[in-house]
Amino acid sequence: MEEYNKSKKWGKYEIAIAVLMAVIIIGVLLIVLRLTNVIGPNRNNKKPDPTATAKITAAPTDEPETTSEPTKIPTATPEITQAPTAAPTATPEPTTEPVNPIKSSATIEVNSELYASIFKNTAYKGEIKDVYYKKAPSINKVGDINVILCATVDGVYKEYNAVLRVVDTTPPKITGVGERAVAVGHSIAYMWNVKATDNSGETIEVKVDSSKVDLYHTGTYEAVYSAKDSSGNVSTAVAKIVVVDDPATVSVETVNAEADKILAKIFKTGMTDKEKLLAIYRYIKRNTGYTSNHSYDDIYKNAYQGMTQYYGDCYVYFCYAKVLLDRAGFENLQVTKTKTEGHSAHYWNLVYVKGGWYHFDTTPRKDNFECCLLTDAELKAYSDTHDGTHVFDSSAYPERATTPLGIVPNV
Repeated sequence: MEEYNKSKKWGKYEIAIAVLMAVIIIGVLLIVLRLTNVIGPNRNNKKPDPTATAKITAAPTDEPETTSEPTKIPTATPEITQAPTAAPTATPEPTTEPVNPIKSSATIEVNSELYASIFKNTAYKGEIKDVYYKKAPSINKVGDINVILCATVDGVYKEYNAVLRVVDTTPPKITGVGERAVAVGHSIAYMWNVKATDNSGETIEVKVDSSKVDLYHTGTYEAVYSAKDSSGNVSTAVAKIVVVDDPATVSVETVNAEADKILAKIFKTGMTDKEKLLAIYRYIKRNTGYTSNHSYDDIYKNAYQGMTQYYGDCYVYFCYAKVLLDRAGFENLQVTKTKTEGHSAHYWNLVYVKGGWYHFDTTPRKDNFECCLLTDAELKAYSDTHDGTHVFDSSAYPERATTPLGIVPNV
């Protein structure tokens, strides 16, 4: 019994010791855990939210109870950690390239007026004076030319290398194109007195497209002239071509009446003989177009053709002038060119004025030669340099005057 009780009492002590030890161990563990932030109210290492509102239970009052919306407790805004940003870099100021007072290149039209001021750079803010070429270039051909420009810039003399670009943008100029008339069935000299000039100085060919002209039916048609230079510039001109019936034989009275109307229109009171002759010359040349292949037998028929249809060849011009000279009271004669191999016939007038005979040829020439009251010497000077245009038998006509009258027709 005693042994039993002794073992039982030892058992109580053991239990007490075991409990105490357990408490001690648990306490130690709690301390360790607290120190290592494993447990506790802030185990996530979050700071208390200062915006959090504590729930307060108010003491009961005698006031009647009112129902209200439950107060929302604002939730804590999670702290956002921004990624570090790079410090702003300074934007470099734009650099301005220096402006040269003289341009490195300039363009000029071929064979135009040469000047150096085209190289001045208007963007330059300083003073540019006395710009000139050190050696003047020739600009008669298209292409680039290296030049040296001399200039006084901001008071200092300087030289600059540059390129002068010579270009050709100007089309050729066609002259001599105008209305032409022709009788049905006859040919027409499309290129008579027609030529083209170009600023390049080169020889320019003129072409004519007469495909829409019908010489076998009366009507009004168009012929298109064109010219092209070596730079590719093209110009065109259009001529009206009038195809008319071949005039029938007309009476002398009808032709003379028509001539009198013309003279009444061109003569002014007080005109001298020279002035009257010049008026006749100008009127015929300004109002008659050249064409070829007409009959050479009827003076009045051909004169009337020139008066009313405004076209004809050299024989029409001669007849036209003869009738007007006759009606104006000027003595005149027909001159016929001497027949030469390979050359066509030609006709013009001799007119008696100021006590002598002078050559009077109203037929137009491609080079605009004017034969208004010329002496033999004046006419021969032209004929000898133009393939014998006015070769004639001088012995077959009255002696001609030798004193030049100095008339400038200005047709």
